[in-house]
Amino acid sequence: MIMKNLMAQGRPIGNIIEGLGKLGKPGNSAGGIFNSVISLIIGVVTVIAGLIFFFIVLTGAISIITAGEDKQALETARKKIFVGLAGMILLVAAIFIVDIIGNLLGLELLDPTSILDKIWTGLVS
Repeated sequence: MIMKNLMAQGRPIGNIIEGLGKLGKPGNSAGGIFNSVISLIIGVVTVIAGLIFFFIVLTGAISIITAGEDKQALETARKKIFVGLAGMILLVAAIFIVDIIGNLLGLELLDPTSILDKIWTGLVS
């Protein structure tokens, strides 16, 4: 009720929340928003992959501890840890490989806004 009265009287009720994190103030251009969204997605996927890696290594370590004398369970646990480590290495390597390929081609593949700007200026010119 108080909020409606304040709004009806035209009084400022405080700062408007503009958003959280990187998407809070992405800029005025659509490219800035697009770049922020892509960066956010890459960051979230990387964090999720890191958590999966941690979970796989943790379960593999617990399996090694509980394997006892069972050689088959011990080998399965070692393979699980190896797969977790290989997945994390591939994830990190993929980011570097994409960056290297982009540099060789003269494109900023990790910055999609610059690619869109180059395409747009080519179409307009």
